Order: sequence, then structure tokens, then C-alpha cells
Amino acid sequence: MRAYRPIDAGKHYRATRSDLEASGCPGAGSGPLATSATPPVKVTATPPARSERPVAVPAPVPAKPQTHGFIFSGDALFAFDESTLKPEGMRMLDEMAWQVEGTTLETFLVTGHADRFGSPQYNQQLLERRANTVKNYLMGKHILTSRIDAEGTGGRQPMIPQRECPSRKSTKIIACLQRDCRVDVKMTGTSTVSAMR
Repeated sequence: MRAYRPIDAGKHYRATRSDLEASGCPGAGSGPLATSATPPVKVTATPPARSERPVAVPAPVPAKPQTHGFIFSGDALFAFDESTLKPEGMRMLDEMAWQVEGTTLETFLVTGHADRFGSPQYNQQLLERRANTVKNYLMGKHILTSRIDAEGTGGRQPMIPQRECPSRKSTKIIACLQRDCRVDVKMTGTSTVSAMR
């Protein structure tokens, strides 16, 4: 029966080789005491991030001005021999203003045309009033232009050859010549957003 040394709980003891031999631990006298060691940790250095070279951004190519035109029938915008816009005419001009929204306009011309009936002086005055009516209406639609010009041509620029409506003035002939009684809107501008839809 082996005798054991009393241990004082208040002290710290370190096992010696003789203690291990006396306790009968196998291999106690065959080599140095075994110790538990934490395996070394391999640290890999992170290379510094390479600075990205700035990418050259090509300069935007300026858009080329484009010309757009709208033709409105005279009877769609105005009643016969009148220069006050009809509700239908206002809706048509609203649609046109929506189509050019976001376009910077360099030129904006409203031209009134007449048929061959009536005196040149009377037709000119009527067409100028109609063109100015369209101009003033469009100026209230926030169109991006510095100015809107208006003019009348009398009956000097007909669209319908006289041979197609050869008779004298009548209700039928006036209806035949209706395309001559028109308002042209021509503009030149550059689109800055989705426009001319």
C-alpha cells in the first residue's frame, strides 16, 4: 500500500519527476515532462489595395437641332371667319405642347393660311389674328422658347390645286378648300429630355 503525502489546499504544488515516479505514472523517467502548447498561428499579411486609375469619361456630344412641324386644320381650331379658339382646338394645341415638353426651342413660328376667297387684305388681318391667338395660347403652356413669332400669308400658299375645286364660292367649295385654311406651327430645337414623342 502506497503512502501519499498530505496536501495543503492553500499552497500550489509542482509535480516533480520523483513525484511522478513514486505515483507509478508510466514513462515518468523516460524523458522531459510533457507540456501542452498552443500550436503557432500562421499570419498572412494582406497586401495593400492597389489604387484604381481614373477612367476617362468622354465628353457628351451636343445634340443637333431638329426641325418639327405641325399642321392644324383651320376649322378644327376656329369657327368660320373667327379667331377665337374652339375647345377642340385647345385640346389639339395641348397635345402638341405635351409632345415638345423638355425641348429647348431656338425658333418657333406660327403661320396662318387662307383659301383663295376673300380680299387679300381681309384674309391677312384674319390670319394674323388667328396666328397671334395660337401664339398667346402656347406661351401659357411653359414651352421652352424665348419667343414665338406669328404671321399670316393670305391665300398665297394653297395646298389644294385650283383644278380640284374649280367652281365658284359655295358651301361645297369652301369645304373642298378647307385644307388651305390652316395654321402651321414650325419649330427648331434640341431635346433635353424624352421629347417629340
